[in-house]
Amino acid sequence: MRICRLVWGFPKAHELTYGLGPNFYFISKEQAKLGVEINVVARRKPGEGAYEEVEGIRVHRVKFPYNINALRKIRELDSKFGVDLVHAHGTCGLLYPAIPKKIRCPLVVHAHSISLGMKRHAYRLPKNRSLKLFLKSRFREETSILRERLYWPHSDLLIAVSQAQKAEIEEYYGVKQENINVIYNGVEKSIFKPLRDTQPLRDTLGLHDKQVILFVGHFVLRKGIPLLLKAMPEILGKIPNAFLLCVGGTPKWLGTQMYWTYLQEIIDRKNLAGHVKLVGQIPHQDLPYYYSLSDVFAFPSLYEAFAKVILEAMACETPVVASRVGGLPEAIEHNVNGILVDPKNVNQLASAIIEILQDRKVAQRMGKKGRDVVTRRFTWQHTVKELSKTYHELIQTHAKN
Repeated sequence: MRICRLVWGFPKAHELTYGLGPNFYFISKEQAKLGVEINVVARRKPGEGAYEEVEGIRVHRVKFPYNINALRKIRELDSKFGVDLVHAHGTCGLLYPAIPKKIRCPLVVHAHSISLGMKRHAYRLPKNRSLKLFLKSRFREETSILRERLYWPHSDLLIAVSQAQKAEIEEYYGVKQENINVIYNGVEKSIFKPLRDTQPLRDTLGLHDKQVILFVGHFVLRKGIPLLLKAMPEILGKIPNAFLLCVGGTPKWLGTQMYWTYLQEIIDRKNLAGHVKLVGQIPHQDLPYYYSLSDVFAFPSLYEAFAKVILEAMACETPVVASRVGGLPEAIEHNVNGILVDPKNVNQLASAIIEILQDRKVAQRMGKKGRDVVTRRFTWQHTVKELSKTYHELIQTHAKN
């Protein structure tokens, strides 16, 4: 089988951080292991070559404008080698449905998030903080919504990353249920596992005698870091050595320090200096050390289609406290492999974190259950197995028509 994958950027193993890079890399790697011929078409950044092979994956990098040049590359690959199916991520390949169905390959679009959903659950900086940032953010948001409206209903099949996201795509964009398959994200369980040699990192971060609450993700406010900061005084009242470690920073495409400044102001206002540390992006392969040194992983996001970071924490046997939003309850069973709290409920958030920090047996039980759930349901191998079924069914249907 020959698959053409369309992505904005395709990283090498040593370049992985958070976001969708690991999804593209590990899905492609697992498919290549199974003998699937993978041709990835990605944007070409300065200093990058037009072609390279990465662990059995053929990576073609095209210049701006991406969607026009990606379309040309697909036609070129199809004429040279043949392409059985195009698997696009997000809104990559926006122009592909313009090709008549009779002469094009089946198109699968993988929806990792929903821009309209994120807009409806936005938690923004006040306009007076930065009008330019506000306007830039709104423009990006409305453009993304428009692209999704124009593109997704015209795919041959849409992949959602949770049942909750599937329902929203149907509601927001009018895509029929039968044209949406749910395939969950995964993690690489050989990388994300409990590690015992975390003392050097504890020493480096100054966490010698601390009970660590970890957050991993973008520092955009929708992810809920301000809620964690508001919960810290109550947590410290019960757990004086509690420490909040936030890892992720702001992605390059966001390009602003405003969120860092805003969060630091909350830290100063609530006298949390010495109890909170903000850390930028770290390599993907280093994340298991952060999860493993932590006593609880807290993710009070206001909106998520399905957050891969909760799977990473669970795979490392770190107990999870997360918001009852989107696809998160599809991975977390309340009081079994984690604790779910109502979004924006600071008291519930604080109480759940305190419960785990105070009861080591509960924490260990939830951690063990979490890894068990991941190994059974949420590995990249499982994701690729489900993708293979989807590919075969769609190719057969396309051939009949």
